[in-house]
Amino acid sequence: MIVVLSQEFDPPAQRVVSKLKEKGADFTIIYGSDFLDKKIGIDVTNKTITINGKELKNINITWYRRWFNRKFKFDDNVNDNYYLKNEFDEYSSNFMNYLPTKKWLNYPPYVRPYPSKSLQLKKAKEYGLDIPNTIITNNKESLSDFFTKNNKNIITKNLSDPLTFQRKNEHFATYTSTVSFEDIELQSDEFFPSIFQENVPKSIELRVFYLLGNFYSYAIFSSMNEQTSVDFRVYDYKKPNRRMKYELPSEIKMKINNLMKDLDLHTGSIDMIKSNERYIFLEVNPQGMFGGLEDYGLNIEEDIANYLIQNDEF
Repeated sequence: MIVVLSQEFDPPAQRVVSKLKEKGADFTIIYGSDFLDKKIGIDVTNKTITINGKELKNINITWYRRWFNRKFKFDDNVNDNYYLKNEFDEYSSNFMNYLPTKKWLNYPPYVRPYPSKSLQLKKAKEYGLDIPNTIITNNKESLSDFFTKNNKNIITKNLSDPLTFQRKNEHFATYTSTVSFEDIELQSDEFFPSIFQENVPKSIELRVFYLLGNFYSYAIFSSMNEQTSVDFRVYDYKKPNRRMKYELPSEIKMKINNLMKDLDLHTGSIDMIKSNERYIFLEVNPQGMFGGLEDYGLNIEEDIANYLIQNDEF
């Protein structure tokens, strides 16, 4: 049997599930929200897991995609409760470590923690990939010096995953942003630790989905649009960026493949830019978005479904 672990509203996972259905695969999908909506039991003594009274067994391969995406509430006045979140994470860790699967496609962070952005950059450089000049600092003096050394053209972004949240009826999200001289001057001498990078001029933006040594790459022509020039995710729906399939040089593929093996990541959405003839690695998100790119000849969902079926022993 195949198990898919996902969020309820994750388009890539749902497209893979549709492919599994089409192919008549023996699979089940488990959502993080099932832990609140279904009867789930973990028998620690006997190392078994049941869902609504049915034991999970004969699992040949499990694909970890994403997990929980709801908020915990004690009452209507409390939106985010970190105590319940921590308890849920511990519950999830127990579930995934006791899951009787013979093989994983992408280990969950509950089983093997994902590498930080700074570790990704360190390893990428060790494998010969170009990376932007980068610092992580909490003081104005270091930031000012970095700003000057990088031609007064730098950006900042999340050290961890991007944050999305809602206040009243408005939705907010964190994005990569430029840092100006005025921004630095407004800071106190010490501030919360943050990551800063040189803002490398890009010819094109590259999105690369990696699947066990296979590459699915496309170029995004985002640099000519002011709204998307710094961060493609600040999407311009009125003037969408042109995209096209892109073939990475074999040397770059080899370096990325070595990097992903070292980081122990089976899959990942990799952000890169091309600056003139330089290919610059930015980061890899093991749970990054992908797919819906059949028109570009990138049949990612089909290949994931086939891999899962091939690794399910009938």
